[in-house]
Amino acid sequence: MDSITVAWISGVVGVVVAIINIYKDARKDTRAESESNTSVKEEIKYISRGVEDIRLDTKTIMSTMLNMNERLVRAEEGIKNAHEKIDNHIRKGE
Repeated sequence: MDSITVAWISGVVGVVVAIINIYKDARKDTRAESESNTSVKEEIKYISRGVEDIRLDTKTIMSTMLNMNERLVRAEEGIKNAHEKIDNHIRKGE
């Protein structure tokens, strides 16, 4: 074998090794990106569950507030009626 043939073989081997390394790096990048995407998706699911829990808690709080508001209105009406009765009783007693 002459030196030109050895140079050509070395060049071809170098190119093949470079292509293999590029392919391996691309696979590593793809795998790392896939793992990163999976992690982000899991975090989004966790956040979504938290938001859903907050939404349910908010509905419960709103329901409780509406119930308390209705009770307050009834109590105010009762107090108003009691004041009217007391005022009428005082007027009759004078």
